[in-house]
Amino acid sequence: MKIGDLKALGLVHYTPVGAVEALLEVIHVLAHLPWWGSIVATTLLFRLLLFPIAVKSAQRNARLANLSPIIQKTMEQIKSAHRAKDQQTVAEKTSELQRIYRANDVHPLKMLGSGLIQAPIFISFFMALRDMCNLPVPGFRDGGIAWFTDLTMKDPYFVLPLLSSVGFIAIMEYTAHNNNQVNPTMKHVFRGLGVFSFFITASLPSAVVLYIATSSFFSMGQFALLNKKFMRHKFKIPDLIKQPTPKMPEKSFMEQMRELFAEEQQAKEENNNRRKRRRS
Repeated sequence: MKIGDLKALGLVHYTPVGAVEALLEVIHVLAHLPWWGSIVATTLLFRLLLFPIAVKSAQRNARLANLSPIIQKTMEQIKSAHRAKDQQTVAEKTSELQRIYRANDVHPLKMLGSGLIQAPIFISFFMALRDMCNLPVPGFRDGGIAWFTDLTMKDPYFVLPLLSSVGFIAIMEYTAHNNNQVNPTMKHVFRGLGVFSFFITASLPSAVVLYIATSSFFSMGQFALLNKKFMRHKFKIPDLIKQPTPKMPEKSFMEQMRELFAEEQQAKEENNNRRKRRRS
């Protein structure tokens, strides 16, 4: 192949999906890699480019875990004041919670940043490889290796889906192990999702599952590396303070977050009303 062949086949358009296809073609042609090697190399390249974001996320997660007792205490005070209809205390404690978030750069919306950046990349890779398999791109039918020589077909022995599922579960287990504030119920939910993901990926083309498995195992290595003491010191990731095992909450995490945001909104409205009364 030469650069431009994928565009001639109707791929490589001006979208994130087209950009992934173009990069796969460039690495395949210039590095003289087989298609399976091009997929692995492109996946690793993207993950390395995202490494600074992963470091920032690790810093915030560590700070959030260490602040968890203070945040939980403040949230309980907000709930108690809300039940007592003490709007002044609700407003004060909500402002205090916001100050804690800002001072430590751990606002819940910022904590979603890493996922919001990685999700479009994952979707773009998925769609690019799926389209290349459906065409199929020349060389995809014999561009695999070992037991999955045909990248357009699903893994005949289900090894790649198993690896991707194991990688997902390992990441969740590793995260939970290093943060005992993770709800035990959520641990079981993520384990179930990991098992469910096997049945989803088992029906996908090998090229797509190769990308997922490579990305998962890179994440495992990244988590393990950033947990090393010398790496935490190098990238200024705070050491985790050992916290007591949390009690099972009466309500789910999402219910608690909905209540908190509703209370914050109500506190803001109360503050606005007080300002209006003062002006009048």
